[in-house]
Amino acid sequence: MQRIALTSISVVALSLAVVLAWRQGASFEETIAAASQLPIALLALVFVLSLINYGLRFLRWELLIGPIEGLSRRRHLTIYLAGFSLTLTPAKAGEALRTVYLLPHGVSAGHSLACLAVERVLDVLAVAAIAGLVVIFWPLGWLIVLPSMVAVSVFAWLLRRNHSADALPAWLPSRIAMALAPLQSAFRPFSLGTFMRAIPLSFFGWGLEALGLALLVHHFHPEASLLLAAGIFAAASLGGALTFLPGGLGGTELLMVALLTAIGLTGAEAALVTAVCRLATLWFGLALGLIAVPMLGARAVEQRGSGAR
Repeated sequence: MQRIALTSISVVALSLAVVLAWRQGASFEETIAAASQLPIALLALVFVLSLINYGLRFLRWELLIGPIEGLSRRRHLTIYLAGFSLTLTPAKAGEALRTVYLLPHGVSAGHSLACLAVERVLDVLAVAAIAGLVVIFWPLGWLIVLPSMVAVSVFAWLLRRNHSADALPAWLPSRIAMALAPLQSAFRPFSLGTFMRAIPLSFFGWGLEALGLALLVHHFHPEASLLLAAGIFAAASLGGALTFLPGGLGGTELLMVALLTAIGLTGAEAALVTAVCRLATLWFGLALGLIAVPMLGARAVEQRGSGAR
């Protein structure tokens, strides 16, 4: 099953590169020629950076969820990765699958979901900050960054009121208050110190994925700014998220290709860089999740069997 999943993901990524290149007027031959110029070492580095990002995000999850008695770190990591098997859902809500696996270990569904909600806000905080690099070079970048900065501002405001017993302000429209109340409740169990430790993990994690794209861009276009390329990764990720499509599919890719061609990459190069970036970030995480889920099932069977003996 794992081999089938990984093969399917590779085919999807290659197909995506060809389709994106075709939309940019590049031929199949040009895309293959660009792919042949990519060093294996660079590809490996991009995947390693993505893997480190997942490791940092797991450390952040551990920080938020707190100690869990009787749960080994190895199994906890497997549970965390299993959530990525459903990452192709709006706002990655499918990652709530972790809740199911953590329930037998005494972690309430409410606490798991609160941690997931805080994770998403921290992700927006980090990605929006990185996307701000685009604004330095491209004034229209505000159209992408501004909505995310509004979300960050709401986060900061809720954090300030985290331990306040006061209700949400009366001047807020009722629908907005109803939407914000669960989010405020989700933040309430976490201390300011927890957030202060979780925020750097978010920045470093997403920064490494942005660096992966920047290195790919630098290979094809050495004159391009690494900071701008990193900002393009974040801006495209935010733009894709604003489409509310699962995993930002379609929106992220099209925006990333458009921005990369705007800084000097050819259509074939931009399409290839985008496909590799999405393979190493979105599809690689999905593959890890698909591998982790059967491992959890097998361990559960082993545990039931040992209990029966």
